[in-house]
Amino acid sequence: MRLVAGISTRLQAPAAHTLGCVDLGQWQDLRRQLECARQARTARTRFRRDPDAYLAALERQAQQPALPS
Repeated sequence: MRLVAGISTRLQAPAAHTLGCVDLGQWQDLRRQLECARQARTARTRFRRDPDAYLAALERQAQQPALPS
């Protein structure tokens, strides 16, 4: 894979103006999707390690008032 990447980068060097042309909205959507996937992966791992503690933490979180008093 490194060989293919190395060859393809040497065929045509990236121009500075193309590196700076990024759609900010699209980038933010991608970051949001990646963050959601990361949080889901973390929750699955915590549940697999200790299901009772995970469920107890969810119960405590559900019992907290929505607004601070």
